[in-house]
Amino acid sequence: MTGTTLAVSPLVVALLAAMALAPLAQGDAPTRNPRIVTAEGPEPFVSRVVTTGLAGPWEVAWGPDGYLWITERLGKRITRVNPADGSRTVAITIDEVYQSRAQDGLLGMALPPDLLKGKGTDFVYAAYTYDGDPGSDVNLRMKVRRYSYDRQMQRLSDPVDVLTGLPHGTDHGGGRLLFGPDGKLYLSRGDQGSNFGPNYCNRNRAQDLPTSSDVHASDVGQCHRRAGGAQGVHVARDSGVAPFAADDVDDQRRRVPHAAHRRSTESGRRARGVLQDRQSIPRHRRVS
Repeated sequence: MTGTTLAVSPLVVALLAAMALAPLAQGDAPTRNPRIVTAEGPEPFVSRVVTTGLAGPWEVAWGPDGYLWITERLGKRITRVNPADGSRTVAITIDEVYQSRAQDGLLGMALPPDLLKGKGTDFVYAAYTYDGDPGSDVNLRMKVRRYSYDRQMQRLSDPVDVLTGLPHGTDHGGGRLLFGPDGKLYLSRGDQGSNFGPNYCNRNRAQDLPTSSDVHASDVGQCHRRAGGAQGVHVARDSGVAPFAADDVDDQRRRVPHAAHRRSTESGRRARGVLQDRQSIPRHRRVS
């Protein structure tokens, strides 16, 4: 058809103009998000590899002997590392350790304040998973064991079980050991992976605390199950492990350590068996 004119909407004209000018406007756009503000710290850091070849390093603690004391989750060993040259000395290999998943094996370790102080109490505490079923089945449990350290032989020996039979799930089993300012030994238990993934239908009882009657009814190392509970309550009376009760819930939740997870970068280094040392370098010192 001839002699026909098309009417163009002013809105269409405005949209086409905006599209044509967009590339020009992008040239003036900020190259970084103005909301992100970064600043250098007062001291830069450098890192170096201290040692390699560790089989799943999990707990790292400074010992009073100037060595790094390390639990190897996969290797089932407690190893001492000289931070100056990276040389390693195996203090003990714990054959009873059972390891089959990503969050079990030889886990936490605690060095008491009196270690190597000449008081005759050179003890080291370790937490690990083991098979509690004497038969062919696997009944994954956790225990806390005390060892005596021989300074001359540089070995751990004379094992004494402090807590045994603690239920250990397929995920988030905790296992961190720590001496508190009250001289008590604290053990983190985790949430056993409850309410997540394959454990979705399990009630999360990570914050449950025993009552006073639960505490007083428990013997050393005994596992006392709460009614309807998926997890046990574990109390050691004369072992240095602090019992706690629900009537002191506010105070105890401030004292009981949380079962914190390692960040992904640190987990990756542990999986490779690499231990790194980060040092603070004064700003005026040149690092090549």
